[in-house]
Amino acid sequence: MGVAGHRAILIGSGGDNVAQSGDCVMRVLVLGAGFGGLELTTRPLPKECGDDVEVVLIDQADGFVFGFSKLDVMFGRTGAEVVHHPYRDLVKPGVRFVQTTIRTIGPYGTTGPDRCR
Repeated sequence: MGVAGHRAILIGSGGDNVAQSGDCVMRVLVLGAGFGGLELTTRPLPKECGDDVEVVLIDQADGFVFGFSKLDVMFGRTGAEVVHHPYRDLVKPGVRFVQTTIRTIGPYGTTGPDRCR
């Protein structure tokens, strides 16, 4: 489902990222699970967002390996499974994680092979 009939906040880089319509659930889409995305999905939302909020974290990977931990794997000190942190284990309850690749971002209702509805 798109933004129609919902209030939605698209959190991205810079500018005014708020798009709102309707009187239903507020949907917060966090595109990318880098440090900023993880910060937003592992901490409580501001009170101004209200109680009826749906938060969705979208990233193409299922988790990450923090910087220097890769050296421990590379030099055989530990296994990759030990330093891999799945996003589903990091986000707070009530946040839905979706593993997919975001190909395009466009207005609701646009169609085509690279557009989502």
